[in-house]
Amino acid sequence: MANARGSGRDMREMIARLDRLEEQANHLRVPVAYANMLYMLRNHIDLVREGVRKHAESRLNDRARCESLGNGAAALIGTR
Repeated sequence: MANARGSGRDMREMIARLDRLEEQANHLRVPVAYANMLYMLRNHIDLVREGVRKHAESRLNDRARCESLGNGAAALIGTR
């Protein structure tokens, strides 16, 4: 399984996996008594997906800032 601290490829794989989970959840048929739980599941999948995307964006922004400062800054904050 992919690691949240991994590469951009790992993050794309996690988002793809979350997309598949959401697709499966969208096709589930549950009794009315469990409808709220299914709704919460879909919301949580979306929250995790957004968290992964924000994390990826912040890493890209950190890299861009470091590249503008030079290689020494990238080594200091561990983005390379």
